Parts: sequence; structure tokens; C-alpha cells
Amino acid sequence: MHRNQRILIAFSFLLILAFLFTACAPTVVESTEVNENQEATLTLAGSGGEEVITLEKLKTLPATEGQAGIVSSTGKITIPELYKGVAVKDLVEYLGIPFDPTMGVAITAEDGYSMTLSYDQVLNGLFIAYSPSDGKELPLHDPLTVIIAYERAGQPLNSKEEGSFRLMVVSEKNNQIVDGHWSVKWVNKMEVKTVGDTWALDVNGALSSTVTRDSFESCGSPSCHGKTYQDENGQTWLGVPLWILVGDVDDADDHSETAYNVELAEEGYDINLISEDGESITLDGSTIIKDNQVILANKVNDTELPDLFFPLRLVGTNVDQAMMLGKISEIVVDVPPILAATAEPVPDNDGEITLTGLVNTETVIKDAELRALESMTISAEGKDGPQDFTGVSLNELLQTAGVKPDATKLVFTAADGYTAEVSLEDVQNDPNSILAFMETPGEYMIVLPGSPTSSWVKTVVKVELK
Repeated sequence: MHRNQRILIAFSFLLILAFLFTACAPTVVESTEVNENQEATLTLAGSGGEEVITLEKLKTLPATEGQAGIVSSTGKITIPELYKGVAVKDLVEYLGIPFDPTMGVAITAEDGYSMTLSYDQVLNGLFIAYSPSDGKELPLHDPLTVIIAYERAGQPLNSKEEGSFRLMVVSEKNNQIVDGHWSVKWVNKMEVKTVGDTWALDVNGALSSTVTRDSFESCGSPSCHGKTYQDENGQTWLGVPLWILVGDVDDADDHSETAYNVELAEEGYDINLISEDGESITLDGSTIIKDNQVILANKVNDTELPDLFFPLRLVGTNVDQAMMLGKISEIVVDVPPILAATAEPVPDNDGEITLTGLVNTETVIKDAELRALESMTISAEGKDGPQDFTGVSLNELLQTAGVKPDATKLVFTAADGYTAEVSLEDVQNDPNSILAFMETPGEYMIVLPGSPTSSWVKTVVKVELK
């Protein structure tokens, strides 16, 4: 056989194999669907089973709207905005499930994060409220309602940042906020269920704090501060590291990421854990510094603790059997009591900024509220040369009021009537556009590094969208 014939036969054989493999291979069809185009749904569950309802169906139920803002565990304040949705209590009624004080409502997000609302929170809005100006707890506050929100500032929620549904606690006025863990994004399920007995943990030291069951379970979620410890018998305990709870009260810093005073702990202070029966154990603060394997557990093997240890038990590495106290109801940190630190006071003044025009909600922001927002410092070339300016993001303020789609311009008006007009797009594209604080409390200046200094309006009092 000629060499060329052998090559041709071999080539033909390879072609046949290729066709055979192609015929056996699975057919791959690329999906043309994207999550953004899928209809948003919410699963409602209870003793009678589950029901999946669409966003459009949810909108046919009685709507509740109000102002909602939060304070994070690090003290960052998000000032109130207008949210609209359906009250959780109305969803419970929709399910037709008898609801009593032994029951609660579990809210679950797409990533598996879950937290439970108590009977009183659902029906009576029993949440701790804080001032949006300084984050201080309000002894008295206006009525609160917890809702499953689907709109913010008159627009659908940002599905990439918040999901289609978000848990929010709203009130009629924008004069109060709640803890950030009550604001759950990407909610996809609500379940009415029976919950265990309520309980509270008193934590006392330089400051004093009471941690409720709901707060502990929210904080103890694996997507928050929750940690697990596996003992020598293979049991898995879930709870919150002891050092985090101690860090809330061992000095005046009760919120920041550095709340646990390492320097003070290294010097040594006693941590006393006390049970409901009056038993106690004592730990040295220097032995648990940032130790995530010494935890107050509220669950074992994914179930509630047995009566012998309920509601909390100390477990962890280097915690011997004699130290594994159960039924813990109080923690006492042996440090001198002090008053909570407050931010450097700013003299009271009548300063405020009005956001008006093509906005979803005309908004007046007081000086104290502005100073409670996260500030930023930028360097920019002004009329007097290079300077540092400190203030708040102008874009963040615009988001507070909600920008209507047809808005294209911003008009800044000063106290003396001077005005300047700039492109909205230019401001939105410049993250360094700020409302800067001037030397006189209550006076502000527009700083736009990407625009002519003629638009840097001093003593600005109004921002109008056109």
C-alpha cells in the first residue's frame, strides 16, 4: 500500500471517531435567562405548608410605608429613607395562622442568613430605637413597624445591592433608627413558627448591656459573629465568642471593630460568668484575647440546648469540664464603671440642607444628622490653592432623597441667593464630590474637584435637581 493511501485511511478513521464522539457528547444549551429577568418571589411558610408569592402578588396586599434607617455594629449611621412594603403582621394574617406569644417569625435571606422576630416585635414593634443624629438610645420613641420592603424612595429595591425584598423597621417620621441586624437584605423566605422561651443575658463592666435572645441569635448567625466549636465527643456547639460580648462593655468603645480592649485585657481583668442558679466561674481576660474557640453556645448539634444548660453554656478549647458552666444569665467584667464615650460635641445650630426638585422625597437634613453620616476628607485645588476638605458624599445625600430618572442638572443655592448649575452626570461620576463642613458650625460648601470653582458654592442651603 502506498504511503499516501495509508495516510488517507488513517485520516478517514480519525474523522469517523470524531463524528462518533460528537454524537455521544451531551448537547450544551446556553441559558439566555439572567437572574435580573426572573420574577421575584417570596416563600411564606407556616404550619399549613408553604406558598410562593410573586412581587406583583405581594403588591396587592395592604401596603405599609415609612422612614427607616440603621446603626451598624461599628456605629455607622445610615439616615432614614422612605421604604414601602407589607407589614410582617399582615403577612402572618394573610397566612391565617393563629399567632400567640409562644411564636415568632423567622426571616431568611438567599445566602442562608436567618434571624427570628419575636411576637412583640411583629405585633407591637418592640425594638430599641436610636437617634439618627448621634446614635444614642432613645428612652421614648414613635411607634415602629417591621415590614418586608419592596420599594425604597419610590423605586424598586436595587436587586444587586438589596435583593427584591428587604426586612426594614419603619416609622412615620425620620427621627429614629434601629440596630442594623434588623435590616436583612435579599430576603426570600418568611416562616411563622413556634419559638422557645425568651431570655436575656446581662453583661456589665465599664458599660452595661442586655442581650436578648433575638439579638444573640442574630449575632450568632454564621454569617455574622457566630462560631462553632467541636468537642472531644464530636458534638458541634454554635454561639458567640466570649471576647466579643466582653468587648461591648470593657471600656467606653462599645461598637467599633476594636471594641475589645486588648491592652487592658493583657494587663489582666476578671471575667465572671454567673448562672441562673447562682453558680459562677472566673476567667482571666488575657486568656481569651480574640479567641474564637471560647464561645457562649446557644445550640449544640443544630438544636437548642437541653434544660441542663439552657439558655447558654461556656465551651471551647482549653475550657475544662469544670469551667463549662451552663444556664448562664450574667457576665460581669471586673473593670471600673464609666460613662459611655460620646462624640466631640458640636454646638447646636440651625444649619440644614434642603434637597428638592426632581427627587422622590423632598428632604431636609439637619446639621446633627449630617455630622452623624460617614465623613470623608479630600484634597482639591480651590480658589485659595490646594486644600483639604472634610464633609459627606454629595452622591450619598442625593440617594437619600432619591433622584428621578428625568433629572439632569443640579442647582446649588447659597444663603445670600447666589446659585450655580452643574451637570448631574458629572457629579455622579465623581466620588470626591462632597458637601464640606465650613469653619462656622451649620455652614456648608459644595466641593466639586472635577468642576470649575465657580460652582463651589459656599454657605449652600439648597440643592435642587432639574
